[in-house]
Amino acid sequence: MDVKTAIDAESAAIKGLQGSVAGDADIMIMPDIEAGNTFYKTITLLANAQVAGWLEKADDFKIIRP
Repeated sequence: MDVKTAIDAESAAIKGLQGSVAGDADIMIMPDIEAGNTFYKTITLLANAQVAGWLEKADDFKIIRP
């Protein structure tokens, strides 16, 4: 699901997507570190967003707070 559809209910409705997440996502899961880094930098710079990150390596999980 793309970012706009995940957070914008009108966009999800236009695309015909239904479900509890469409338009009302609480988290974003990125496919790799580069995508996550780009998304993080964009929303913090342009939207002054407060974010938290989660890095996964094997069975060890870490929460990263800027």
